[in-house]
Amino acid sequence: MKLLTKNGALKDKTDCSPSNGYYFFPIYDKGDYVLRIAPPPGWSFEPKEVKLTFDGKKDICSLGYDINFAFRGFGITGRVILGSSAARGIQVQLRALDGFLRA
Repeated sequence: MKLLTKNGALKDKTDCSPSNGYYFFPIYDKGDYVLRIAPPPGWSFEPKEVKLTFDGKKDICSLGYDINFAFRGFGITGRVILGSSAARGIQVQLRALDGFLRA
């Protein structure tokens, strides 16, 4: 997670908890900020960022509300190789653990 100034300068950054996704930024200076998620490559979240105005009284943070980012999925990329060259005519499928075809 990144906390940016409204002009895009990095104010602070932190990691999310691996068990529940919780993150925390101590904000002391009033002003306009952008909270941006910085996921691993290929991972998708919505929204990608949230603009917030911190006044220390009536803003979303001071009122005790969470700002949540919803996980939407991730991409898998790669190639099938056979020996030293790419394999042709290979069908790749994504299946669930129960064998159900996903894609």
